[in-house]
Amino acid sequence: MTTKDFAVFDADSHVVEPPALWEKYLEPDYRTLGRHALWRQKGRTGAYLKINGEIFRDTGNPNLPRHALWRPGMTWDAIGELDPHTSHPITEGASDPQARLADMDAMGVDQTLMYPTWFAEGFFLVRDPDVAYALALAYNDWIADFCKTGPNRLFAAAILPCRTWTSHWRNCSGSRPCRRSVQSSSGLCLSKTTI
Repeated sequence: MTTKDFAVFDADSHVVEPPALWEKYLEPDYRTLGRHALWRQKGRTGAYLKINGEIFRDTGNPNLPRHALWRPGMTWDAIGELDPHTSHPITEGASDPQARLADMDAMGVDQTLMYPTWFAEGFFLVRDPDVAYALALAYNDWIADFCKTGPNRLFAAAILPCRTWTSHWRNCSGSRPCRRSVQSSSGLCLSKTTI
C-alpha cells in the first residue's frame, strides 16, 4: 500500500455484476422471470440490456467496456490510445473482490463504498414487484459476500425494491433485503428505487 499519513476513502466506486451472480444468488423460482425482467448480455457485436422483456442495445463500442476499463496506473492518454478495434477486457477488480483489494492497494485507497453498475441501470424499471424483490435479494447477497473478502475495507450500497414495501415495511427492520444488508458488515448505505 502507498505510504501516506491519512486514510483515503473512495466514496463513489462501482462493481460490475457478473452474469454468474444471477445463476448462483437468484432464487431458482425467479431465474426465468429475472432474465425477462432485467438481464444484460454481451453478444458478439455488442451488449444488450433486457428490461421487462424489451431489449435495448448498448450503443457504445463493445471493445471498450465503458463501465470497467480503468486500471490502476492508467492515464487519460492511455485510455485514449486503446485500439477501439481490439477487444479489451473488463478490469478484474470490477467483479472480483481479491482483485479489487489489489487495485485499491495499488492506488493507495484504504476503504471504498461500492454501488452497482448494470443492475442499477435498469432495476428501477422492473415492473413485477416480486421479481424486483428477488433480484434485490440476489444482488444484496452477492455484494455482501463480495465485501466479506475485505470487511474493514469494502462497503456497499444495498438495493431496496421499494415497490414491494407496504406501510408496515417502512421501518428498515421489517424488510428482508434491508435486514440482510444491515446485518452484513457491508451494508452502510441504502439505495431505494421508486417510480
